[in-house]
Amino acid sequence: MKVGRLGEDAEPTQPVSQSSGGKPPEGPAPTPGAESTPPPSEVPLESTATAEPLTDIQRRAAMADTDLTQAPPDDHQQYLAKISEEIKGLEGEEGLGELERARDQINNEAEDHRTTRDQFNMRTKQFAEKRDRLNSEVAKRVSEAAEHREKRNELNEAVKAAKLLRDQLNLKANELAEVAARLKRERHRDVAVPVPRLREEKRALEFKLQTVPMTMAKEKEIVAQLKKLEREIRQAESTMESDREVHDAVTAARKSKQEAEDQHKKLSELARAAQTEHDTMMKLYEEADAIRKEADDAQQEFLASKREADKEHFAHIELIKKVKDYDKIISGIRRRRREMRRAETERRQEKKTDTMMEKFKKGEKLSTEDLLALQLQRE
Repeated sequence: MKVGRLGEDAEPTQPVSQSSGGKPPEGPAPTPGAESTPPPSEVPLESTATAEPLTDIQRRAAMADTDLTQAPPDDHQQYLAKISEEIKGLEGEEGLGELERARDQINNEAEDHRTTRDQFNMRTKQFAEKRDRLNSEVAKRVSEAAEHREKRNELNEAVKAAKLLRDQLNLKANELAEVAARLKRERHRDVAVPVPRLREEKRALEFKLQTVPMTMAKEKEIVAQLKKLEREIRQAESTMESDREVHDAVTAARKSKQEAEDQHKKLSELARAAQTEHDTMMKLYEEADAIRKEADDAQQEFLASKREADKEHFAHIELIKKVKDYDKIISGIRRRRREMRRAETERRQEKKTDTMMEKFKKGEKLSTEDLLALQLQRE
């Protein structure tokens, strides 16, 4: 009777998750966290020109992953010796127990790298969110600054137009004032001449009263002089303006001067509004620059954290590859041990059957149990 091939009749097993710390499965085990492991930023796709030589563990894993017994021999002893040789080759000098301990240690190291990687990934996500939030603030301030710049430019144009109009009104007011002054000189020469001098004397006394220390009596004297000059000026002006033509010219000059002053006030208001818009715009740009610097710092932190996460990820993946190799070896050893037990049981059963057949041929008495065993063997 021929024995079965290596690996046949092996009972199915449920894989144990590596990340949970359980014993390795009977077959290739899934990588812990492999489904949820985010890919690193860059993964080399091209293999090196010269393949790296296999390590001892990789070589044994390749052996364990294949059935080295191509055709089961008729001789049980030869078959069992072959399986035993394979087990020794897979166990190496360490033995199954040491292989399991080494596998668990490497798996724990892989888990440590995965945990560290996930922590860096969390930090990377936080830095990315901070960077995006800050960039959003920068964009908001730049947009607001652009609105204020547009308003400032519009107001600057209005200032230019208001300044031009004010200058035109001032020129007109000066021309009309010159016309009124000429009429006063021409039509009222005896009065018109001293009026400018009276005004000059009045300004000089006012300045002296405000800046020069004096006695109370001297102060009263100057106040009296000022009142007298004020009366003389009013009388002179009243006399000259009683002339209809002079009155009209003076009225037109005063009106034009008031229009120029009103336009100057409007110009000042527009200039202040333009300056306010400019100051607001500059403040927003300064805030945007400061926030942009924070965003740039967050980007650098993001890149540094991502590099660390990638480094931990690669370390995790390399260790998981080793864990898989150990799992293949351990699973291969267990399969071969089960096969040895099965083949040994089959060998004993075949020997027992041969013994019963000899007894049967000799006419010796067989028990009911022996007869049933022979019947089952034939079936």
